[in-house]
Amino acid sequence: MINGLRLAFSLLSRLPVTFPQQATNRDWGLAVLFFPLVGLVIGSALAILHQTLPTGNAVTAALLVVVWVWLTGGLHLDGLADTADGWIGGMGNRERTLAIMKDAACGPAGVTAITLTLLIKFSCLQEWSLPSWSLLLPPLAGRLAMVVMILTTPYAREQGMGSQFWQHLPRREAVVFSVVLTIFLSLFLPWPTFLLLPLALWWWRRALLDRLGGSTGDTTGAVCEGVEGLVLVVCLLAWGGN
Repeated sequence: MINGLRLAFSLLSRLPVTFPQQATNRDWGLAVLFFPLVGLVIGSALAILHQTLPTGNAVTAALLVVVWVWLTGGLHLDGLADTADGWIGGMGNRERTLAIMKDAACGPAGVTAITLTLLIKFSCLQEWSLPSWSLLLPPLAGRLAMVVMILTTPYAREQGMGSQFWQHLPRREAVVFSVVLTIFLSLFLPWPTFLLLPLALWWWRRALLDRLGGSTGDTTGAVCEGVEGLVLVVCLLAWGGN
């Protein structure tokens, strides 16, 4: 259990948690269940910073975005960029798409995807006059979406670091955990979220199956970024900004 927790935090954040020396298959599977906890910690840091700094200005919004990116090490943004490059450059071909996604270089599509994502986050945070605790919700929802995608979508590659999450996820526990956490989030998120998020996840899952036959670590990171942005936008539009 502890090794699974350490795996989740060491892989998904820059928090000072050391990677376990002897991680078992069970540890890799359990790590997925701790993904939302990583999101909760990241969201807590954002909420504290938002509570401390003056709100409604560009400097605070920029600092929040910088801290957000730093806490994740840019991992999910990297997945988003690789996915965008592969999706555009792959031109519908599975092997070409996967090959481009594996390339460390970031192309125009990847740069554009990162820029637009950060622009959305910055714009929302600049207008964010909602209670500081509400910043817990986007990182938490984003990492719950990662759990759902790993649970419901096969791994697209024959091998890879991410494959261990898919292979060893305790599926029954993941289903129960996902349902409970979804019910919990339903108490705090505006109702349009629960119309848009399932549709967005269904569409993305369908697109991944059609193009790649499954998901990868990169596409799962892209899901996290997309859900975070969607939750920010919906919360701001539903509850109002400044």
